[in-house]
Amino acid sequence: MMNEEEVQEVMDVIRRSYKSLQSPDFSFVRDTIAKRPYEKILRQISTHFQVEEDTDPNDDMSFGYVLTKGGERWVLRISMLGPYAVLLRLHQTAGIEVIAPRVQVSSRAEKALITTLADHSIRLLDRDTLLILVPMRLFNAEPENTRVYQALFTDTDILPWEESPRQG
Repeated sequence: MMNEEEVQEVMDVIRRSYKSLQSPDFSFVRDTIAKRPYEKILRQISTHFQVEEDTDPNDDMSFGYVLTKGGERWVLRISMLGPYAVLLRLHQTAGIEVIAPRVQVSSRAEKALITTLADHSIRLLDRDTLLILVPMRLFNAEPENTRVYQALFTDTDILPWEESPRQG
């Protein structure tokens, strides 16, 4: 878990980016998509992983990527608000797991990915930080259920690691 100062920094970035939590301004999304600030990191990642972009400008406040290497798959989201990312490990049967700094990595590829993000000063957020409530109004998430995850990454009513595992 981040310390209080780091959590405060995340909350300040959220407030500054949206200008108002009651009637958020989403204009930064269009501007950030046009700038493509993470292109260099993505080129580096794509030398080690198959990368499929998954960004939805209607619901996302982050650049989303599905990464594949061997039999492993991840979802990486890099926030448009600041240098924050969430990395989700996709399991065939166990569902979705949030990968945080200092967590047990599953492979050399995963370790390299975490190192690449750190080298570019992008901070992976842990599950506890992602679950902190943010009193803001989005379109899909209920105001009383809006968390750091939705404010920084994507406006969804269900957090991805709370979904049931996919069958198949």
